[in-house]
Amino acid sequence: MQNQIKVLAQDSDSDIRYILKVILEDAHFNVLTIANCDEICEIVSSFRPQVVLMDFVLQGQPSIEACKRVKSQFQDVPIIAFSCNANIHETYQRSGFDDYIEKPFDISHLCAVLNRNSKQVDSDNSLSCE
Repeated sequence: MQNQIKVLAQDSDSDIRYILKVILEDAHFNVLTIANCDEICEIVSSFRPQVVLMDFVLQGQPSIEACKRVKSQFQDVPIIAFSCNANIHETYQRSGFDDYIEKPFDISHLCAVLNRNSKQVDSDNSLSCE
């Protein structure tokens, strides 16, 4: 059996967390969802995700601070900004994120971005949401 890519998905919207969990688990990702970033470093330390998907809210600052906290302790963990901001494609990198996914999101694109940024990316371990 192939290894599951571990994804920590943070979003303040419970419906989005539920949808992410269902979609990604169906695609054989190992998913932990959380509502806020208050204890994100502790959760990253215990769950050991290969990639973090983080809600980049409209004002951005709490997400940027949480990203910096994670990166200061876990430099090798990619953090993906997940946002409905119209300019996320311009701001994600200078805010410290490794990549971004726009909301609303395409399921295949979501999986492609998570696969691309995970530490297990190769032809044997890439997972599909189809």
